Amino acid sequence: MEGNYIRRISSNSFNRKIILMGEKDVGKTSIFSMIFTNVYPIETILFGNTISISLSQIIFSGGELIELDDCGGAENYIEEYFTTKKSIFENVSTFIFVIKAEEIKQNPINDSNLDFQFFEKCVNELNKNSPKTNIFVLIHKMDKIIVNKRMNIFENKKRKIMEKLESMKINLDINFFATSIWDGSLYKPWKEIMCNNMIINKNKFLKGLNYLLEACDADEIFLFELNTFLCICSVDNGKNKNIEERTKKISFLIKKLKQALRRNNSDFSCLKMKLKNIMAYFEEFTKYSYIMVLSRKPKINYEFLSLNIYFLRERFEKSFNSKIKN
Repeated sequence: MEGNYIRRISSNSFNRKIILMGEKDVGKTSIFSMIFTNVYPIETILFGNTISISLSQIIFSGGELIELDDCGGAENYIEEYFTTKKSIFENVSTFIFVIKAEEIKQNPINDSNLDFQFFEKCVNELNKNSPKTNIFVLIHKMDKIIVNKRMNIFENKKRKIMEKLESMKINLDINFFATSIWDGSLYKPWKEIMCNNMIINKNKFLKGLNYLLEACDADEIFLFELNTFLCICSVDNGKNKNIEERTKKISFLIKKLKQALRRNNSDFSCLKMKLKNIMAYFEEFTKYSYIMVLSRKPKINYEFLSLNIYFLRERFEKSFNSKIKN
């Protein structure tokens, strides 16, 4: 089920390191697999518990090699992270901690707060060994919470973590997200996580996409990473609303479409779709990305659009090659 851009390894010859931690059965491996391997949510119920630390090599958008450590959450493994395996907290570029979305119990005697204690120990080690780490906290399995209670539970978990950090007198910038494997909510945090680890200058992407947007008189343009379908960057004409939410949904839906086609031994390199009020054009862009153009002018010339994408592709590929060689 793994993509051809990821494989299990035993060495540490990487440029950047991402750690994924959390208690047992919180859904860490499912989160990882939903983004980086071609699995459906229902298939994650077959996953076993992670044994110790599972290392993976990721090549994102043709950039640097990234090490992702999926850390088992069994009690004996957690103890090892702070004793015999403390080196795991060294040279970390991004730290992701997963907490299950459950209501905080009112009875403190029955509420062990193990996840918060675990997180506190992790932050202490990161503060010593990787003080510039980007920290992400995913309040996960939100689908198990009644809709009208989700925001309160998310805010309560967030508040409790921030209070813990204040008591520790540690000033760290932490990003919080409510997530589930059953919708597109994982795409927003992982977009930020992976783009933080890109070696390519995002401004070059934006400059090129804005040129294409103006040349083709389009409404929106999205650039997606080839395997994960995470949105690397996007531009628009300023007339669109809820762009972040729509980007997340587009990433989720396109990946599901590609997965369904691949499982039926089918695929596509270019997709054209015209509806009454909108036109969508989707095709492979560089060796490591897809491009999607949306326009509310259905009479847009496909040949002209394709030609402009061709010239922009050449510029982008030169940028990739020169950056990777350096």
